[in-house]
Amino acid sequence: MAGLAGRATLRARAAFIVCGCLAAASWADAATIRVAAVASLQAAIDAAQPGDQILLQAGATFTGNFMLPNKGATTSFITIRSDAADSSLPPAGTRITPVFAPRLATVRSPNTMSALTAAPGAHHWRLQLLQFRANARGFGDVVALGSGGSDQSTLASVPHDLALERLLILGDPVIGQKRGVGLNSASTTIRDCYIADIKGVGFDAQAIAGWNGPGPFVVVNNYLEASGENFMLGGASPKIANMIPGQLTFTGNHVSKPASWKQGILTTPSPVAGASDSLGALPAGTYYYVVVAALPTAQDTWAWSGKSTEVAVSVPTGGRVTLTWTGDPKAKSFRVYRGTASGAQDRFFDATGGSFVDTGSVTPTGLDSGSWLGQPTRWSVKNLFELKEVDHALVDGNVFENVWQESQSGYAILFTPRNQDNTSPWIYVRDVTFSNNVIRHAGAGVQVLGYDDQVTATTSSQQTQRIRLVNNLFWDVGTPDYSGAGRFLLLAHGPSDVTVDHNTIVQGGDAVYAYGKSNGVTDTAATFVFTNNLVKHNTYGINGDGQSTGWAAINAYLPGAVISGNAFACPVGGSACSATRYPGGNIFSTEADWLAQFVDAARGDFRLTSGSRYRTAAVDGGAIGADIEALSGVTQAVIRVRPIAPAGIKVIR
Repeated sequence: MAGLAGRATLRARAAFIVCGCLAAASWADAATIRVAAVASLQAAIDAAQPGDQILLQAGATFTGNFMLPNKGATTSFITIRSDAADSSLPPAGTRITPVFAPRLATVRSPNTMSALTAAPGAHHWRLQLLQFRANARGFGDVVALGSGGSDQSTLASVPHDLALERLLILGDPVIGQKRGVGLNSASTTIRDCYIADIKGVGFDAQAIAGWNGPGPFVVVNNYLEASGENFMLGGASPKIANMIPGQLTFTGNHVSKPASWKQGILTTPSPVAGASDSLGALPAGTYYYVVVAALPTAQDTWAWSGKSTEVAVSVPTGGRVTLTWTGDPKAKSFRVYRGTASGAQDRFFDATGGSFVDTGSVTPTGLDSGSWLGQPTRWSVKNLFELKEVDHALVDGNVFENVWQESQSGYAILFTPRNQDNTSPWIYVRDVTFSNNVIRHAGAGVQVLGYDDQVTATTSSQQTQRIRLVNNLFWDVGTPDYSGAGRFLLLAHGPSDVTVDHNTIVQGGDAVYAYGKSNGVTDTAATFVFTNNLVKHNTYGINGDGQSTGWAAINAYLPGAVISGNAFACPVGGSACSATRYPGGNIFSTEADWLAQFVDAARGDFRLTSGSRYRTAAVDGGAIGADIEALSGVTQAVIRVRPIAPAGIKVIR
């Protein structure tokens, strides 16, 4: 009996933290630790043991730089979540949205460091039903799962067995945020989350990015929004020797950038009006002014509006000028440029609000013409999904949308090995299956790079191998609304074993473009298979640098390629779109006839009509192109209508 009593005592750990005090509450194998708004979250984290559940007061904000410690050998998770009733929150398997923000506890950093970090070797932590807000001034990772630095240089130091489930991770809607989740861990799941307003100027911002953790990673059913790369593995060289992130499963995600990001961050001040009087010290003359709005954004980079229309104000006998304008309410300040000739401003003054008085005795903030100010500053947009280092990835059943030429040429998907810091020549991208995805409203499609071309030949990367693009729909690619290179597929510097099969592709540029030389010798893509695709040929079709369309480009860059069972849409007058320029077994149709094979291409319905001759024309006897009926189900599952807010909830974005 004494032994049983002793074991019961060791297992009696259920407790509550109320107003910062820890008090015994019940007998159980695991504890429930409640953290009130005024209590210490870190104390609760430090006190928790494997199997415990930490419940944070819903609606409360917990401010700090919290650390998930290593609790020693265990396979039991510690869960941290809001204490709202499950019935008032989305269930497991359902993506959370900002509608539910009022029901969640909020965790945020008071400074530029992460709100929450996993310590070296920390493991078996689960975060659920919490809201994370931007760090001060938008710096760094909001949630840091491991370190990307030299302090994490061994596999033993990598955090592992971590789960982020139904979390809101929101950057500042006005100034942005560098990164949502730093994914430098092992055995990590990110599921049913909503990560948005991750954006920046002059640097890459990512919803999720990592480079110094081995995986495996499971990223399922999330909304991911970022200006740079929405999701990326790579971007810096791993600090763990010979390590490559591996076993990525990326499924059911909605990956997007708001189309509003194509516009300037700040609107131009307008209208600007000026009037003079004799109550100042300006010498008589005519003065010419323009006004620009300014805003410090994430990581202390500045956004500028366009210049206002110039206003000329005459001061007949000496005096002062009063300027007024309507400015963007997001602006932190305004810069007023002045000159004594039209278009020749040579100094500026800083102002706040919507007015400025130039008395002639106010010292200019600086001497500058403002000639460097051009178009309004925009968020630095790059791509939607990029793998710079990975060993095995399944990217299946996602919707990727809205990317355009801005800081890059508008490609949606990149498989581009990068020995980023010239210290990791072992890096490669291999064994990637990209299947059953919808890619739309993009400046270009897919880029596959064989070797890193940004470093020397002896310190480059390893070769990209075994990339499969199967049963995907690409449409509205390279149109005026989504500008970019317009190509479907760019092959650079000789990747190996690239298969493109059963895709439907509606793009504005080349079908395939290849380039690259090493020491004057053309880089060839070994084992290239391009079969059963519905694709627009446009002017150049399958093309290569310095080569003509078709056979010349194929022989130079894609020797031995299998190109068969495809249906090419030929433009009017497109002489290069001809069966004589390509291997046999392909169909060449007028663009009008090609589009007529779809139920309603103009409205984005790319199902084949019941009478389409493409239904049995594939090499395998089936239909050419993607299975649009199946992809329609994917789209509906991934892009969900936001649920109606429960009673009493105000929508917060």
